[in-house]
Amino acid sequence: MRIIAVTNQKGGTTKTTTTVNLGAALAQAGQQVLVVDADPQADASIWLRQVDKGHAISPSLYEVLTADDLPLADIVRPTTTSNLSIAPCDLRLASAELHLLGEMGGELHLRRAMTGLERFDYVLVDCAPSLGLIVVNVLCVAPEIIIPLQAEYLPMDALVALGETVAKIRQLFNPALRVMGVLVGRFSPTSDVRRDSLDAIQARFGDLMFETIIGQDVRLEEAPAHRLTILEHAPATRSARQFLALAQEVMSRGQ
Repeated sequence: MRIIAVTNQKGGTTKTTTTVNLGAALAQAGQQVLVVDADPQADASIWLRQVDKGHAISPSLYEVLTADDLPLADIVRPTTTSNLSIAPCDLRLASAELHLLGEMGGELHLRRAMTGLERFDYVLVDCAPSLGLIVVNVLCVAPEIIIPLQAEYLPMDALVALGETVAKIRQLFNPALRVMGVLVGRFSPTSDVRRDSLDAIQARFGDLMFETIIGQDVRLEEAPAHRLTILEHAPATRSARQFLALAQEVMSRGQ
């Protein structure tokens, strides 16, 4: 089982889009995939038809992080996509930070709950755009990180704090933690600024860059409104092919 955190401190970098559609592409490739929604905005849970916006779902990741002995496996639910399951959350997850702060060893709570998941080949965790204690919990249990970002200058600056956090967690809790890849999303080749930014990202990250780049696509942007993955909503589009290619890259990079 490979556990992969999809994270970036900055919001709007296509974390949820990456998590949901990469999960669907891995599932289509025959892998058993679990999406863990660790973002209190609950966008992945809404997208995969588990909860309506502003509503609660129980049990959820909130209960896992605030209970003493509730394993993550107990909140797993199937989705409408074959081979794809989800551990959902809702807005209550934000208050779980306070519970973890008052718990001795709170940064390792999720690690203790990771039992009964042996049937999954991949666990993809959609992280909040922060470096709070919930994200720390995820990084303490996930050996691999995918960092999605847009080809702009400001998102690159946001990686500095993430890099410092990764280094600290690797030293203190999870020596196996590594960045598996940096993924550029919402890329428009017609923009001079984005082409220049892409060159800068490639120069900075080199082999850490995924060869696959997810292009800007109206069909991809409208898919969440229909609560469908891009492979369901518009399987013949370039975006769908790009996520299938990304899934192959993830599988080939190994752990």
